[in-house]
Amino acid sequence: MGLWAMVRAGFAMPRFVMNLPKSDRKLMMAVLRQVGERRKALMPEPHWYVPAIGVDPESQGMGFGSALMAHGIARADRDEAPIYLETETERNVSFYRQIGFDVIEEFTPNGADTQMWLMARQGTPSRPYPAGRDE
Repeated sequence: MGLWAMVRAGFAMPRFVMNLPKSDRKLMMAVLRQVGERRKALMPEPHWYVPAIGVDPESQGMGFGSALMAHGIARADRDEAPIYLETETERNVSFYRQIGFDVIEEFTPNGADTQMWLMARQGTPSRPYPAGRDE
């Protein structure tokens, strides 16, 4: 997260991290560093990055996740720019696949017991966004 994004968010992430016990904070920073290194290795070209989206569990499956992604995907496609994201949930892999993302690597950071799926969507006009597909 860049400085201006942190300022706009009221430094919520740094406050959250600083309130963790020291061992958890060190692990979290190590995992974030590893994930960042994988991103740089897998996506060396300019790309859009989706740090997170979320839909209340009671509202999932109603198209809100697709709607959240649609605008950014359209802009990235217009620029023919790829989009990159990480997810820790297998259910999310299915959702992202439905909107054109592919798993480019399955990854378990050292010291963590969480599997991650690193995914990308190539930004090309030949791969239009399939609106309204949210299972």
